Amino acid sequence: MNPMNKKTIALIAAAGCLLGLSGCELGRVEQGRAIAFDEAARTVTVVYDTNSNAVNPLYNKMPPVTFKLPDKPEETGPLPNTGRCLKVDTDTGQVTIYDEQKQNLVSVPVTVLKQEKVGSPPKNRKFPEIQNSQITLYAARQKEIITFTVPEEYASYPPDTWAIGDEVRIYFKQEGQALRFMNVSQTNIYKR
Repeated sequence: MNPMNKKTIALIAAAGCLLGLSGCELGRVEQGRAIAFDEAARTVTVVYDTNSNAVNPLYNKMPPVTFKLPDKPEETGPLPNTGRCLKVDTDTGQVTIYDEQKQNLVSVPVTVLKQEKVGSPPKNRKFPEIQNSQITLYAARQKEIITFTVPEEYASYPPDTWAIGDEVRIYFKQEGQALRFMNVSQTNIYKR
């Protein structure tokens, strides 16, 4: 076969592959913080991360999105722990929460009382710990136990307001139906 024919065949084959791929619908991947989980309905509600910097996520895309978990159990990682505390910024004294009544994000001014670096959460404690307007929580990303006080109007908010939900990753083609679900917070991708 002469070199010209080989080149023509290669070009035709490449064009065929491209045409074949054009009919394929590629899915999307979104990552965010789990704020609600209904085990019976197998749905999880997530506030997406809008920052492309994985070290400094920004969970702020509104409104939250609810997904049905994959039908195949092998496509579902550990089920998520949930909470509506999306960010604790001890430098500025601000805690960002998802306020269910307002259906929006709220930045709560806080007074940080204590920060303690730890490797992992103590097994004998359940977070958040709430005593009047004083809240203690474990921030997994920072590997810290943080204690702060909130203004009086936030002291009566439900305990899950101050819990930090798991970070999750969802692969989907159709909005509302996950094809793969990964609990980033509970999955060690380096473990063999």
